[in-house]
Parts: sequence; C-alpha cells; structure tokens
Amino acid sequence: SGMDLANRFYTHAFTSTAFIKNNVPADAPAQLAAGTATENLQKMGFTVLPSHANFIFAQSNRIGGEQLYLELKKRGILVRHFGKERIREFNRITIGTPEQMAACVSAIAGLLEERQ
Repeated sequence: SGMDLANRFYTHAFTSTAFIKNNVPADAPAQLAAGTATENLQKMGFTVLPSHANFIFAQSNRIGGEQLYLELKKRGILVRHFGKERIREFNRITIGTPEQMAACVSAIAGLLEERQ
C-alpha cells in the first residue's frame, strides 16, 4: 500500500547514514543542546544574549558573574568569565554535548537553590 511505501522510505531515510550526512547539520545535537540550555537558563531568570556561535553568553541577577564562575569551577564545570566592566556579570558557556549542557544547567540550578 501507499502507506507501507511511505513508512519504508522514511525509515530508510532517517536511518541512512548517507541521508543523515547530507541532510542533517553535523552540529545539530549541539544546536539542540544550546537551545535547551538557553531556554532553561532563561526560565531561571538569566539574560542570554542572542547568538549563533558555539557559546552562550549569559548573566543572572541572582548571582554575580565571577561568583557563578568560581562556584561552577569548584564543581568541575568550566565556563569563561571576563573581568571587563561591561561584561563582568556575564559568563561565556561553550556549547558541549547534550549531556555536558544538562550537567552545567543542573549545577547552576543547584547553586541558585542553595542561595535562596
């Protein structure tokens, strides 16, 4: 039947390495992880600047940039902090794997909970 043919096509297309290589961007998992992390940070009250780069630039009004950097570093999560006046409250979070991004967001959520 027509549905059978369509199902076989979609099954083949989405499991075919060649199809995926030619039609799904190599950084799709990272893009998804970045989007999810950005949404979760925003839900926690962070300001996240728009970006199409390989990092998230974010600031919270609940914890200072340097303090967040130091607390994450203690937990083995490295982000980049800059001491320059205009951006000292922000941290640069490099996009990693979905698991790394989830660990980072989870650690930040834990830190904010501890501060309440």
